[in-house]
Amino acid sequence: MAGESYAIPPKDRAVEGILWYIQHHQLAGGDRLPAERVLCEEIGVSRTALRAGITRLISCGTLESRRGSGTYVCPPKPLNIFQETYNFSDAVRTAGLHPSSRLVSTGAIEADEALADKLGIAVGAPLLRMQRVRLIEGEPASIETAHVNLSLCPSLPDHDFECEAFTMSCSKKVACALSMDVSISPSRV
Repeated sequence: MAGESYAIPPKDRAVEGILWYIQHHQLAGGDRLPAERVLCEEIGVSRTALRAGITRLISCGTLESRRGSGTYVCPPKPLNIFQETYNFSDAVRTAGLHPSSRLVSTGAIEADEALADKLGIAVGAPLLRMQRVRLIEGEPASIETAHVNLSLCPSLPDHDFECEAFTMSCSKKVACALSMDVSISPSRV
């Protein structure tokens, strides 16, 4: 029917209101939101709706609740960066943060069917499998597993990844054959 208005659910209004409040008052990472009563009046929702909105924004990593202290805006985190780029460090730096990584394991394996298909190589082809924890400002952000076609760089397993960055040891040809499987750590979600 023309002219019929559809009500926006209260918790959706609360989420939008909280985001508006953060932007309007130029709150940054680490800034505290006002008390629930004040925020309810400011954005025009009930406390129940506000709490539902806060819960949703906490689950998205926009807010964090500190017991006995209040609700705070989280600093920006580059999540889902691999949709646009495979360069974690550049994406983190673009967000104004400091990237680093910690090597977990490395070793040669043979490509199974899934990896062979992903890399466009034969099943059983030699690969380097490297796992590392990617860090943002020293805090774990993701676990990264990389598989590199060793036929493009057979000496790669002998490389000391603790002393030299992975990308420094690879030619552009090898980097193009890189397959990334990234899982976000629950501590950052």
